[in-house]
Amino acid sequence: MLGQFDISWKMFGRRSMGAILCIALCFVNNERGKFMVRVSILLFIGLVVGGGSFAQEHVKLEGVDVRYSGIDNVDSTDPGKSLKTAFEDLDKDEILAKWWFQNEPDIILKRPKSGFVAETVAADQLDGEASEVAHDDGQQTGKSSMAGGGHAVKFESGPGAPAYLTSVRLYGSRYGRRNAPKEDFHVWLCDEEFKQIAEFDFPYSEFERGQPQWVTLKTKPTKVPAKFIFCVGFNPTGTKGVYMGYDQNGSGSSLSGLPGRKARAFPKGDWLIRFVSCDKSRIDRFRTG
Repeated sequence: MLGQFDISWKMFGRRSMGAILCIALCFVNNERGKFMVRVSILLFIGLVVGGGSFAQEHVKLEGVDVRYSGIDNVDSTDPGKSLKTAFEDLDKDEILAKWWFQNEPDIILKRPKSGFVAETVAADQLDGEASEVAHDDGQQTGKSSMAGGGHAVKFESGPGAPAYLTSVRLYGSRYGRRNAPKEDFHVWLCDEEFKQIAEFDFPYSEFERGQPQWVTLKTKPTKVPAKFIFCVGFNPTGTKGVYMGYDQNGSGSSLSGLPGRKARAFPKGDWLIRFVSCDKSRIDRFRTG
């Protein structure tokens, strides 16, 4: 299992401390004859103390891919539980446990779950009209890649029957090396408080390098609340990422940030992010008679 490491710049000053701690603990564990097993985990801890927050699918530090094993079924809304369990399974260590208790809040980025249940249906159960909803005017006047953040837009599903998300449309272009990195980016469906309802993963190869274009990402039909937020995160670096387009006149609906953190208003325009939904399903029709 892989986990994602988002850089937390407020911890930048702790990098030296993290490196020293990593080296010191590695020597201690070498004396116990467990150097090879523990060094990768301790290196991870040292890097974390030096710069960021553990999230979900890749461990990233300034473009360095740190991989670890032994962690399965990570809950992306609270990955600290899985990481702590992995440490405990390797060795019961009082010093490490105490250190973890004191530093977990600075290391772990939790994505709080929404109280709105992510209810899904099969595609063949949808029989309402499909519609595309957008705040943008379709004309890109600028582009941006959000290091350590994401691109988000607020929407409303409107009155009437429940709406089901069927796809998300993004306007952008990939930059970096010719071949797309072999990793996923993430699209989150969140409630109006930016709490995660559902997460969808897509390969980086969905975006072409060079000229921007519309990319349609199909999702499993998922019910959306009356007010919600879409967020997309690419975990970009200097050598790979996606430039997301935005228009000139913002509606006030666009944000920057990631679920689990406070979103900020994006003042330059509206992100070219849209969603396609179906307004009802046979299941809802049956429920309402």
